[in-house]
Amino acid sequence: MKYFKKKWTESTGEEWTNNWGESMFYFETDEQLNVERQLQQFENGKFLKYDTKYLEDKFGGLSEVSLDLEGFGDHEISKEEFDQIWKELDYDQFPEIVKTKEVLRGQPRLEEHTFSVGEIVGAINKKDLKSVLLDFDLSHQQVRQAVLYCQWKKCSTGDSFGFCHNCTLSGKQENKKLEKQEDNWKIASELLQRYF
Repeated sequence: MKYFKKKWTESTGEEWTNNWGESMFYFETDEQLNVERQLQQFENGKFLKYDTKYLEDKFGGLSEVSLDLEGFGDHEISKEEFDQIWKELDYDQFPEIVKTKEVLRGQPRLEEHTFSVGEIVGAINKKDLKSVLLDFDLSHQQVRQAVLYCQWKKCSTGDSFGFCHNCTLSGKQENKKLEKQEDNWKIASELLQRYF
């Protein structure tokens, strides 16, 4: 593995992050300079963090382009320096997924939408990805976030409320098995392999 640190002196030009200011990039790459882990720390104190398991969210994503030694050759750092900042900065993944008691009784959902993560997973499983993108009016990135959130069972962390109504986790919480409940996280895992 190789490690790099490089200052970015321009704003991102992206909707959510353009006013965050200049930033410092940190990269971990393989021998061919394909990015494996990436951290971007902005001058306003915010930062973004991606790796091969958590590829993207509404703020950005892991670089799909390998680094160029001409641009990064003089910016190599040690594994220790990279690992230290990677451990220090704890990034709140899935920023688009919210759980509020007032909407869907706390089921996890995409921000500004009133259908649960479990409904997205169930719909893709019954139809296909393309239909869900159209029917739910979502981006590919939003759907991937929802499916990954479900596969990781992120609903089980933090708040005690908020399992999707069509998931067996909801039945366990309420101490009863309901019809039409499935292990959504297992379905999500299959969908990630199939579509993403």
